[in-house]
Amino acid sequence: MRTISDCGMKRTIWILAVICAVSTLTSCDPKGPDSWEIDLIAPPTVSPTKDLVAFAVCRTGPGERDIDVRLRVLSLKSQVASRMDVETTQSAPSWSPDGSRLVFVSGSDERFFGLDCLEIQTGQVSEISGPSCETPIFSPDGRRLGFVRNNTLIVKDMKSGQETEIAHQVNHFAWCWGKSGERVYYDSDRTLFESAVQRGTPRALYTEASSTPKLV
Repeated sequence: MRTISDCGMKRTIWILAVICAVSTLTSCDPKGPDSWEIDLIAPPTVSPTKDLVAFAVCRTGPGERDIDVRLRVLSLKSQVASRMDVETTQSAPSWSPDGSRLVFVSGSDERFFGLDCLEIQTGQVSEISGPSCETPIFSPDGRRLGFVRNNTLIVKDMKSGQETEIAHQVNHFAWCWGKSGERVYYDSDRTLFESAVQRGTPRALYTEASSTPKLV
C-alpha cells in the first residue's frame, strides 16, 4: 500500500529528474542563440507506464517578444530528455492510457492552440484539431479525446475522427471524464453538469449561481 509520503517522495524524484535533464539543454538547444535562457518548466505529466515524463521548456531571448516553448519527453530510466523540434504551450499535455501517444497544445504560429498528437515510438506528429483548443484529456479506454474549443466541450473518436459537441460555454479548466468513459462532467456558468457522450442530455448536479450553494 502506498502512503501519502510515498507518493510525495516519488513526485519529488520525478521533478528532480526533470530539473537535471533540463539543465543539460540550456547551452545545446538548437533554437536561438546562446543568450536565450530557460525561463520556466511547465507542469510535468507522468506517463501511465511510469517511465516517461512530458513537460515543456519555456525560454526567453533578449527581445521583448523572444519566447520559445518546446515539448520534452524525459526517460526516468536514463534521465535523458528528447529534443524534438515541436512547439507547444505551457498547457499540460495528455497521455493516452497505454502511454503510446501524447496529445499537446500546439504553439506554432500556423496552428496556435491547435491540438497535435505525438506517437512516442516513432516521434511522428499528426494534427488532431484546429486552433483555439485547450485541456485535452483522453477517455479512460483511450478511444476518445475530449477537449474544449472556443468554449465548447468536444469529444472526438480517435479512430473515425468524428467529433461530437457536448456542451457550450464550458470552463476549460473544469471538466473531466467519468470512470467508464461514457459520461463527462463539466462546469458551465458556475453549475456542475453531467452528460452522456452518446446523445446525452445535460443534467445539472450542483450550482453556485445562487447565494446559497445547493444540489440541483
